[in-house]
Amino acid sequence: MDSRMLKPLVDEAMQRCRVVGVLGDRGYDTRASFNYLEWRKIDPGIRVRSNSVPRSRGRL
Repeated sequence: MDSRMLKPLVDEAMQRCRVVGVLGDRGYDTRASFNYLEWRKIDPGIRVRSNSVPRSRGRL
């Protein structure tokens, strides 16, 4: 599952350079991914799934 790899990849990249944006396919379209990127103040460029419902910050 791609979304499990987002945090380790971003953390490793942040040790080497300043990360301002992340591009990803639908495999990264999870609430946790968007919340993590928001917490790190990184712009997400993640393609959302066709059946996804727009919500933010973990609200139901």
